[in-house]
Amino acid sequence: MNRLTGIKLGAALAVLAVAIIVVLGIALGQNLRSGDTSRAKEATSPELEAFEEASAGPIDLVDLNNRDLDGSPALALTFTQPLDARASYDEFIQVFEMPLRSQDKKTSRGNEYEDEDDSRPRVQATVASTEPADVDIEGGTLVKGSWVVGENPRLLFFPHIKPETRYVVRVSPGVPSRGGQKTGAESRYGILTAAVSPAYYFASKGMVLPARQNGGLPVVTVNVPEVDIQFLKVKPEQLSRFLDRVLGGNKAEEDEEYYYYVSTSLKGAVNNWELDRFHHLTESVYTGRFLTEPKENRRGVTFIPVEDIKELSEPGIYIAVMSQPNRFRYDYQVTYFYTSNLGLHTRLFEKGADAYVSALDKGTAIAGVEVSWLDQHGKILLQGKTDKDGRAHFAERPENAKIIMARQDKQVSLIALREPALDLSEYDIGGFPGRAVSLFAYSGR
Repeated sequence: MNRLTGIKLGAALAVLAVAIIVVLGIALGQNLRSGDTSRAKEATSPELEAFEEASAGPIDLVDLNNRDLDGSPALALTFTQPLDARASYDEFIQVFEMPLRSQDKKTSRGNEYEDEDDSRPRVQATVASTEPADVDIEGGTLVKGSWVVGENPRLLFFPHIKPETRYVVRVSPGVPSRGGQKTGAESRYGILTAAVSPAYYFASKGMVLPARQNGGLPVVTVNVPEVDIQFLKVKPEQLSRFLDRVLGGNKAEEDEEYYYYVSTSLKGAVNNWELDRFHHLTESVYTGRFLTEPKENRRGVTFIPVEDIKELSEPGIYIAVMSQPNRFRYDYQVTYFYTSNLGLHTRLFEKGADAYVSALDKGTAIAGVEVSWLDQHGKILLQGKTDKDGRAHFAERPENAKIIMARQDKQVSLIALREPALDLSEYDIGGFPGRAVSLFAYSGR
């Protein structure tokens, strides 16, 4: 066979292969159009089939609960089948605000978050009731509002309700599901909503605030109109001891007859005894009272403008200690932060590592930044400097390193190696919902 004949034969085989693929595609399309979905059914997982079978059943109302929606209290009806988020359900459901009865109130002595001498009547929150005495709407006032389908399509929310209030919800027959099924007889539920207790805390637990471009230190509050915050600055010469105590890991020590752990996370609620152990490492530089988001019975976020406060403009690590005015409790809400323009990113390999430092305001690489690996005592184990590309390469990284620190002049940036590489715990991430068909897009590099 000469070379020309081989080329012709190869071309013929290629044409034949294309023709076979086209014929198979046409046949498959005809089968799908004619309703032959046996292979698709075979590819369907048993869990998906069970879900679709359950969704095809009748729709019933399960219960009524007092829940949160977008940080505010809401009533929530639970159904056995998914609802249509595009549909309106207001014509089927009515909400009545009812006067409180004597049995709905109690006398409370309070707890650690309430005044001990506060003996005013309180409403005892209850689960939903279907008893005739609890669902009678005589004397009630119709509440205006709209029902909203939640992220879980089996939940139907009525937002912006009042705490410590008695409601009756009347559900008429015919509430449609997403699949077209409808509820049967009328249903009624009576419920006493819970009180919304005051709360305040820092939105993030240990953070870096990008220099000249951060909105401030975020504080979350509910029914707390103002907060007191004391800012402590870590002394530069005590930085290693601070890192040892906060990021180095728990280490047991003995002090006379006491045996305790010297490490604390400085995240969330921290008792006053633990805070007092930092007074040798820090100095108080500023104390102020700040007004917060004034939305009643709703979770709000307020940004404390730390960069606008002269005493906090000096680069360094700060500890923020927050309390409620005129309240003196056992613990405080605490976080630590530092304002820096150094963005530190690290890639860890089997033995070595690369550290990259860039400017947070421009995104450009920064050369000459000192990158150090520290152990749990704040001792430097390995050190290097970034090149013109902002990269510091380490052929071997210390096995017992706990912290990576980038430092230039008075600016620092830290990575705690014992913490998650990418911590998304503060975000509502529920994963991908189940789908019969999933699309994965890809392309060449």
